[in-house]
Amino acid sequence: MRIPQAETFGARPGDPGPRMDGGPAVSYCVRLCDGHFFPIQRSAATPVEICNSFCPASKTKIFSGSSIDHAVANDGSRYADLSNAFVYRNRLVPGCTCNGKDAFGLAPMTPAEDPTLQRGDVVATADGFVAYSGSRKKTAEFTPINSASGVPAESRRQLARTRIAPATSTPTPAAAVASSAAAARDGNDRRAQLGR
Repeated sequence: MRIPQAETFGARPGDPGPRMDGGPAVSYCVRLCDGHFFPIQRSAATPVEICNSFCPASKTKIFSGSSIDHAVANDGSRYADLSNAFVYRNRLVPGCTCNGKDAFGLAPMTPAEDPTLQRGDVVATADGFVAYSGSRKKTAEFTPINSASGVPAESRRQLARTRIAPATSTPTPAAAVASSAAAARDGNDRRAQLGR
């Protein structure tokens, strides 16, 4: 679909405006020092809030589009026209970081700081699973998973059987995680086929 010239970001006659690909628009958090970006899921928080939470140590900007190659910011600037677009693919930029430590990671976030949480979301903590209650006055409020939490009984039983590995434990190999996830999907598919 082509947007009429007058509706594009300040386009003048003869200006082709931003290219519009098919597909849904995605918001991207872009680290301006090297062009590194990541997509932002839709949530109750704004893309700017989410971007700032995950990348507080660098200047960032939100671009939107069906792909990063054609993404456009609210001010009409295009990601592809940035002087640092895709620089992260070729080299590390000194001091360019999201977490204040290295060029590769995002800033860690505690559940109480997560702007994407919505009422009823289940969060794993060192003390077990809790549900986000939806209040964010001074700190986020969580409720232990029990019959009064609003979490369905079958989900509570599955959560009760789940064990949370301490942060200091050896990470599970990716192949084992993928195999476990595939087995869980197969089990859910079989239950669905049996009408359970």
